[in-house]
Amino acid sequence: ATQSDIFVAVRDVIHGAATGRNCTLLTYGQTGSGKTFTMTGDASALSHGKQRGLIPRSLEALFRCMRPQAENTVARAEVGESMTSSSGQDLDFRIYISFIEIYC
Repeated sequence: ATQSDIFVAVRDVIHGAATGRNCTLLTYGQTGSGKTFTMTGDASALSHGKQRGLIPRSLEALFRCMRPQAENTVARAEVGESMTSSSGQDLDFRIYISFIEIYC
């Protein structure tokens, strides 16, 4: 499977994160089987390219989902203040990301 194929398989997880769900992507397997490559991809292709892994593709998709909500705000707030959407809802974006490699 290509990096793109793998991302398509988990794309709904990323869209779930954009709607407020807690999400986890996990790779596991034998040493040398490509877990880190699947998650990060080719280091020289982090910003663009076919060999980007799940992490750069997921972050791009996550921020792409959030952008329209932020751009449709009525009032743009200072750092630390909430923003108000055109529908009057307060917008509060918080993203926490961890990348852990465990070797046994």
